Amino acid sequence: MEDAERLGAWISFLGRKMDTNGNILLKDMGITVMQLRVMRYIRTHPEETQIADIAEFFGVKHTSTIHVVRALEEKDCIYREPIRRSRGKKIKLTSLGETIADQNESKIDQMEEIMLAGFSEEEKKVLFRFLNRINDNLDKEFQ
Repeated sequence: MEDAERLGAWISFLGRKMDTNGNILLKDMGITVMQLRVMRYIRTHPEETQIADIAEFFGVKHTSTIHVVRALEEKDCIYREPIRRSRGKKIKLTSLGETIADQNESKIDQMEEIMLAGFSEEEKKVLFRFLNRINDNLDKEFQ
């Protein structure tokens, strides 16, 4: 099998392409795709989200997550507040972070529409079924 035909190579290539093009869509807001993803995660997990939770969810290193969180703090999109009786800090969206997440939700939808242009509803269902099966196979084998 040629390298260009390998599934992992294609998935990595498409992931990088999505991030690059997503960053172009978000450039005027001064945020990156990963920063928006983290803000969306915080919004949908408001309990006591911590850096370790974000790193685990996205499957990235703790240090990478720290860089994203610091950048969002510098942009006044999030803040960290102490957790009672713990050394950890929960991460919350500021009102500016909420606004930016709201304003850019449609850009994520726009990117998905671009990616799925020309697919029938049935093809979309099949694609997502296959992607879920790939994910399940990896979870079964490596967890």
